[in-house]
Amino acid sequence: MTPSAQGSPLSSPTELTELHHLIGDVRCCVTSLASRYGDIPTMRRIVNAAEQLLNDVERHCELEQSEGDFRRVCLRDSPGRV
Repeated sequence: MTPSAQGSPLSSPTELTELHHLIGDVRCCVTSLASRYGDIPTMRRIVNAAEQLLNDVERHCELEQSEGDFRRVCLRDSPGRV
């Protein structure tokens, strides 16, 4: 992420679409590795790390959405605005 993009919402549909494609690619790759190497400690760590990453991205997107909704409501209902 570039310094100028830090703190800005992920509002671009193109960025979100690309992110969802990348998440799908990570899932496919981890599934493929797990089927190839089986249930060994290293694979369990990789699967856990991938799941944590995916959960963090999903949680971040949900927060961005809810914060955006909250900001729109606050701006709409703030005193002095028509």
